Amino acid sequence: MKLLSITLLAVTTLSFFGCSKWKKDNKDASYYYSKDYKLSQGEILGVDIEEIDMLYTVFFYEGKNLKYKLVAEKKVNDSNKNEVLSYEYGSVEVDKNYTLLFTPTVNGNTSYTGAFETKDKKAFDANLPDFEGRTLRFILKK
Repeated sequence: MKLLSITLLAVTTLSFFGCSKWKKDNKDASYYYSKDYKLSQGEILGVDIEEIDMLYTVFFYEGKNLKYKLVAEKKVNDSNKNEVLSYEYGSVEVDKNYTLLFTPTVNGNTSYTGAFETKDKKAFDANLPDFEGRTLRFILKK
């Protein structure tokens, strides 16, 4: 009985601290928005650019691994809410020169690159597969 009580206490404690850490990491996410995608024609994430009202990338940590989510959203009529049209999730590596290597979880063989403008990481450019030969700029929103 003592062993069962100790085990339950340990599991409860680990669960509590695990949830607290996840919440902290979620608050530490960095959001970067693009506006220049509207200057192009075609599709991003399989969605026609004309349908997209907001395109952004979120950087966050899962444990020690840096992850990203590229999201295309559309405004919902007469509302402050947006509808997610499509998104891409994956891991990202940043080297010492602030070059980014995005590797999507789905279709991980299609990595693409980007680069932070400066070491303060206020903006980055990315070469999305949908825009071969065209670079999109994403700016940090605080």
